[in-house]
Amino acid sequence: RTVSDYLKNYYPKNKEVRLFAGFIAPGFVEADYYEYYRGLIDDWPIEEKDTVSLKVKDFSRLWDVPVPIKWQTTGDDKTWTALHPVDVMLDIFRGYIGSTDAQLDQDSFAVVKAATPGWIVTRTITGNTIAAKDLLEELRKLMSCYFIPQPNGKIKLKRFNGTIAADGSLSDTDFITKKWESNAGSLINQLNIYFGH
Repeated sequence: RTVSDYLKNYYPKNKEVRLFAGFIAPGFVEADYYEYYRGLIDDWPIEEKDTVSLKVKDFSRLWDVPVPIKWQTTGDDKTWTALHPVDVMLDIFRGYIGSTDAQLDQDSFAVVKAATPGWIVTRTITGNTIAAKDLLEELRKLMSCYFIPQPNGKIKLKRFNGTIAADGSLSDTDFITKKWESNAGSLINQLNIYFGH
């Protein structure tokens, strides 16, 4: 009961949580990953082996919708003909996921499109439906891109660039500043608190 009270007081559902990158990878600049995700805690179940997982709201969960919405005959086929992969992404976001322009970092999509002139995709979905997230993942990999959630809630599209050098680092002194350990009978036997950069 004490653990449950602790979680309710300090990690309530819908409390904001932020995830920071542990290191800056070559190919990306610090601004891309410094604050990798900002969202809300969705749930905190006590699981097997006395593990408490803080589940954050996943921006891509909304992407698990069928394309086309349903398929019964060839009249329900979905076809993209000679379109840029970014345009196909945007069609999926807007037409199936229901994303608004306010939820997408429009400039980042335009930058990727401009960096890949002449790229085209032709694809027909027939006989069944495919999850929008699977289609977006195919296009992302095709273009060596990543979807990066931003602190303002928008989704940024970033293309990997191997010529960009890492421009930041974290040392051991930037991490664990407090650690609490309890006896083996407690549900939470270790609590790590991270802050500072």
